[in-house]
Amino acid sequence: MAQNTLNRVLSLQTGYCMSGTKKRLMQRLDRFSFKLRNHTFFRKLLLSYLLIAVVPLLLVGPFAYYLTKTILMERTRSNLETQASLALGQTKQLVDDAILIVEAVSSDINFYSLFTESFDETTVLNSLFLLLTNWKYKPGVHIIRSDGKPIISSSDIPQEYTNINYLTWGVWHRAKERPNNPILYFHQPSDVKNRVLSIGLYTEKPDFSGLIVLDLYENHLQEIVEKLSIQEYPYLGLFDPYRIHVHALNGEFDLDDREVVRNELLSTTSSTFQNKSRLYTIHEESGNRFFLVSLHPLHQINEILNFIKWITVILTSSMVLLSIILALTSSKNASEPLMEVVRCLRRVSEGDFSARTSIESTDEFGVLGSIANQLAVDMHTLIETNKQKEESLRVALLKSLQAQTKPHFVFNSLELIKWYIMLGESELAIDTILDLGYLMRSTLDLSEGVIRVEEELQIIKHYLAIQKRRLGNRLNISITIDPALEKLPIPRFLLQPLVENAVMHGLERKQGAGMLTILGKDEGDVASFTFIDDGVGMSEGIAEELITIHKIPNAMKEGTGVQNIVRRLQLYYHGNAQITIDSAPMKGTAITMVIPKDEMLWTNG
Repeated sequence: MAQNTLNRVLSLQTGYCMSGTKKRLMQRLDRFSFKLRNHTFFRKLLLSYLLIAVVPLLLVGPFAYYLTKTILMERTRSNLETQASLALGQTKQLVDDAILIVEAVSSDINFYSLFTESFDETTVLNSLFLLLTNWKYKPGVHIIRSDGKPIISSSDIPQEYTNINYLTWGVWHRAKERPNNPILYFHQPSDVKNRVLSIGLYTEKPDFSGLIVLDLYENHLQEIVEKLSIQEYPYLGLFDPYRIHVHALNGEFDLDDREVVRNELLSTTSSTFQNKSRLYTIHEESGNRFFLVSLHPLHQINEILNFIKWITVILTSSMVLLSIILALTSSKNASEPLMEVVRCLRRVSEGDFSARTSIESTDEFGVLGSIANQLAVDMHTLIETNKQKEESLRVALLKSLQAQTKPHFVFNSLELIKWYIMLGESELAIDTILDLGYLMRSTLDLSEGVIRVEEELQIIKHYLAIQKRRLGNRLNISITIDPALEKLPIPRFLLQPLVENAVMHGLERKQGAGMLTILGKDEGDVASFTFIDDGVGMSEGIAEELITIHKIPNAMKEGTGVQNIVRRLQLYYHGNAQITIDSAPMKGTAITMVIPKDEMLWTNG
């Protein structure tokens, strides 16, 4: 995986260097296109294309679309208004008739016997049904005493009308607020008896007080739809004064529809939401008792408009095809010069910058040929310049990465020297100063970027000598390097940062003694170096991030020791080196680096 990651860095660098080439090429092609547009032949060809294909469609297509949309929307809106107005009148008449019945029961002499101790139930029911003669669907009429005791009912009486626990809410509560006046009470759409609304009147007489209720059912609303001869659309809905509960006369009002009606202040609105396009009309009853809402889905209109769009697209495609045929016919005599230019540019794109055109005419094609020739020359010059810039950038990156590899333990080493001096351990202080001085000289020496493995081992030993004095028995060291590798040239500070990483991040954080093992093996064409510590380790995710190129900071910025090594391996070995990390929390870490022994890969690269 590290191999693939390192390969991506080189491709990104090459792409970065070539981006300037592409940008300049595009700018030159823009200037080339501008020159061509100034010539008569291409100007006439372009004008013919516009006149034949684009201009008519730009005029006719949108005009037909918006004209059709306007007509269809206006017709739909007019139909909604008409149907809603008729339905509103029918509903208002239904409610007014129901109120007249309730008031008649309350005041008509034929029903006085209801308010006495004894009455003839048959006579009263006959009088009641006489009032309901003209009703196709009979409403429920119920008369209940104020204590919840039913007196008479034309149908099964709902439980909430007679249960004493319900006498302070619902239709009872609303009617008691306005005694001797009829009120409207809307039921929830989930009412088990399919009631839509009730007209209630709480009457108070010297010898009687109680509730008169008339229930209207869903079939009363469906009767209105039948009278209006509505086939499918529009949907009609009866909303309470607060526009919370809705009873659909037909169709369905979902949550989104109810939300629109609840928040809409206009009488007519067109709203689109959740890919559903609907047109609404909202009518308020003159007495502010309810709202009548009509709804028409616009998917049929959208289908027609989409059909117009597709027709426009098909016509556009046909006209474009016709224009192409005409353009090819008109430019038949010019095909040979153009093909010569194409062949020249294709050879240039394949890397043959010696390609040239032989067009000697002074017309537009002569201009095109001369520009193509100049383009080949400029491309060759630009690419050579970019190669030099890339090499300069590579050198700068290497120096930057090497400069970042600084001994982070300098401060601790100076503290150690100070304590040795204070404790009178002058020999240990001198040894530490010598080790630190050797490391500082090695770090600051940027004149030679290549050293041998044995020289790198000396740097590591001086570094570990200082750390051993700091950590004492907490740090144990084992170094085994194949003698065949001692003369192998490697980039300076290729191994030391991995040792430093193992000590600082693995062993220093561990409680108790720790072991650092350094192995170097000759494996034929490659050399492998392994750094093993039994320190605190790391998670698999952190290990992956350390060797993943796209998660490593910019090469000109400071990163971790491992990240610097990954970048330097890419720059020196061009994707032929590998680095892997095997680690687990509290189980230690093993970092293995495999590099090719062929030094020509980087000394000549």
